[in-house]
Amino acid sequence: MMSLQAINQRTLQQLVDDGLVHSATAVPNNDHWELVVNYGQVSRVLATTPGNKVRTWSKMDTLIEYIAKLGITKLETDLTDYTAGVKTSRKRPDRAEAMRQTHEAAKHDLWFREQVNTALAEADSPDAKWIKAEDVRTRMKQRAKSRLDAVND
Repeated sequence: MMSLQAINQRTLQQLVDDGLVHSATAVPNNDHWELVVNYGQVSRVLATTPGNKVRTWSKMDTLIEYIAKLGITKLETDLTDYTAGVKTSRKRPDRAEAMRQTHEAAKHDLWFREQVNTALAEADSPDAKWIKAEDVRTRMKQRAKSRLDAVND
């Protein structure tokens, strides 16, 4: 497809609302579709707002639903650059990393719940020995003082 200037969705919606868009064209690009909007003597490709990257759809049905919601009622298809059966793989290494992190988080959650259940069972045991908070604070202060003394010696 020849290089066209981009238009974002907000501007496109305003042009549609003002009745200025007379047609849109679905253009294939490998295994996805791009949308070229025609208004007046101008044609623009629809882009995402961040970075003006060309907006694409992997399925024509999804593209049709999108433009229908915008209020565009006429869609043409330009198959000049269409090649049947062309598929490019869309690898998403970021998704693999996200799934790895999700599994790690689930494993940690399971371990944490087991630790909590063990601690609760120990606390509920009739043999549990309870220590007053003040006694714990005193012991911690004594340990900190002895460590500090060891460092200073």
